[in-house]
Amino acid sequence: MPPASIISLSTLSGGNGFRLDGVAAHDYAGRSLSSAGDVNGDGLDDLLIAAPEADPGAVGAAGSSYVVFGQSTAFGATLNLSTLNGTTGLRLDGVATLDYSGRSVSGAGDVNGDGYADIIVGASWADANGNTRAGSSYLVFGKVSGFGATLDLSSLSGTGSGMRLDGVAASDYAGFAVSTAGDINGDGFDDLLIGAYRADPGGISSAGSSYLVFGKAAGFAASLNLSTLNGSTGFRMDGVGWYDAAGRSVGVAGDVNGDGYNDLVIGAPTADPNGSDSGSAYVVFGKASSFASSLNLSTLNGTTGFRLDGAAAGDLAGRAVATAGDINGDGYADLIVGAKGADANGSGSGSSYVVFGKASAFTSALNLSTLNGSTGFRLDGAAAGDGAGVAVSGMGDFNGDGYDDLLVGADYADQGANNAGAAYVIYGQAAGFASTVNLSSLNGNSGFRLDGVAASDFAGQTVSAAGDVNGDGFDDVLVGAKSADPNFILDAGSSYLVLGGNATSAVNFLGTGAADTLNASTAAAERFVAGAGDDAMTGGGGGDVFYGGLGNDTVNVPALTFQRADGGGGSDTLALTGAGMSLTLVNWHYKIESIEIIDLTGSGNNTLTLTAVDVLNASDAGNTLMIKGNAGDVVNAVLGAGYTTGADQMIGLVTYHTYSNGQAVLLVGTTITGSDIHVS
Repeated sequence: MPPASIISLSTLSGGNGFRLDGVAAHDYAGRSLSSAGDVNGDGLDDLLIAAPEADPGAVGAAGSSYVVFGQSTAFGATLNLSTLNGTTGLRLDGVATLDYSGRSVSGAGDVNGDGYADIIVGASWADANGNTRAGSSYLVFGKVSGFGATLDLSSLSGTGSGMRLDGVAASDYAGFAVSTAGDINGDGFDDLLIGAYRADPGGISSAGSSYLVFGKAAGFAASLNLSTLNGSTGFRMDGVGWYDAAGRSVGVAGDVNGDGYNDLVIGAPTADPNGSDSGSAYVVFGKASSFASSLNLSTLNGTTGFRLDGAAAGDLAGRAVATAGDINGDGYADLIVGAKGADANGSGSGSSYVVFGKASAFTSALNLSTLNGSTGFRLDGAAAGDGAGVAVSGMGDFNGDGYDDLLVGADYADQGANNAGAAYVIYGQAAGFASTVNLSSLNGNSGFRLDGVAASDFAGQTVSAAGDVNGDGFDDVLVGAKSADPNFILDAGSSYLVLGGNATSAVNFLGTGAADTLNASTAAAERFVAGAGDDAMTGGGGGDVFYGGLGNDTVNVPALTFQRADGGGGSDTLALTGAGMSLTLVNWHYKIESIEIIDLTGSGNNTLTLTAVDVLNASDAGNTLMIKGNAGDVVNAVLGAGYTTGADQMIGLVTYHTYSNGQAVLLVGTTITGSDIHVS
């Protein structure tokens, strides 16, 4: 039976996903949403659902945001957000009337390096420091336990709990868009990105500014004025033209150029490169060297970053921007840029553009109309007025085939009912992309459509990757329907969590919730998804794909021809089982993920080569990489400035040499006699 090409969100029943319902009329829960990462350290990704017009404590439109913890046990078909009790999740309450906290929310990564994911909540209408609608954003630190059912954002006090980040001037609307930036400078701490699309840099009205705030281990005050960023603590990125609205959308781009550092993407949807409001998006490359306190986006030159220009007047390219992950499996992060105003299939049908990453040869500007299938491609909305591209997101690997997938929202789509909305899942693949793809052509094997439930729900106005919420090894997705009326409560809003799975029968070896042993049957390319439990997966030497899911998993590879090894939650091991294998981690960030231990022991002498940034990139859950092996194995590492050699330490029954720089720690077994570690 072929996979479904259309799924109604009304059919989610717990096993395939569930609905999260807002609490009160006109809360608009789902107006923004995001994966929160693993906030409580249980190895499962958590969810973040915002209701920016909620009235916590009868404070009108102060806004609330809900953190919903992942779980490996079964979900019910629905979850009312009012039931979160500190164990299942919690509510974050805004401070003042009309703050609209939760207008934008995002997982923040691990900003303070404590091993727990943090979150950021934008309150773009807040009157920071007495400046009307200057805007504020709130950083809330994750922790292992001790969550109450509610947290008032006014209680954040600095290093122990989180902080407030304040916009600079009246009507800047800082926090209208917020995102993790990943670790753009390679110091081991994730950084923050805050958009202030109405800022007036250099007196240019609403050119917009975006602020990058660096993470650090400690020393967080209760509040930070974004005007104080000085290059060492962060920096400001300024829009170019009048009413460009740079910072209307912001996001982490992933590692687009393969240098090991995360890059940024900033949308300026009302820029005019190819006609009024054709729109632009700017990619700013990360780097290890220092940043100035400000950067004008007009100075990006291909080496420091580049600009992506909308094709035609009114396209609003950059209305939504996001990383696409690595959808073609070439090892470079790709980008997706939404242009909800494009007219490919009728007025306002909308388009989204996927731009492939690469190692070099970026020019200072790229017209999105030139994408040709090899450089990227365009996704066109199905019908006039759909607004496809109003929201876009990478979503990890939903179907377990080894390629990251895409998510495009079309909030005015009418397939389910008038303005019920829709979201489209587009599967990644190795090659063979056409220059254009009509979203109406998705056939179940290439992707599928998720239909909103009722008229005027506007499902798809927000979409997001959800991470792996249930620990089964498949990535999940979130779709917001802010105007849904759950339980007959007008505009309370709903959000839908759709669980990933073996939808296209791409997976050859599928585990369970127990400890599984999964062994390849041939030397051909095979795909493993182990699920929860402490699993062992053994490849056959082909282009294999391994997803561990929750648990302490081991991936055994007899050759380096595997396509992807992602350990998932827990402490996971990549074991080289052959002899004469030489593994180089440089530019392998999307091939090896969530791996905390590399075992070189094998059946003979094996070699590992890595750099300082590879120590940080191997694991998503922490910044410690452990290397095991025996006599004859070799570790070559050029760690560079800042690394020091520490005292040997015993873990279990094995002694390790220790090399560290701040949060980054490399542990190399003393039994590995061929190590060549350079620190300075």
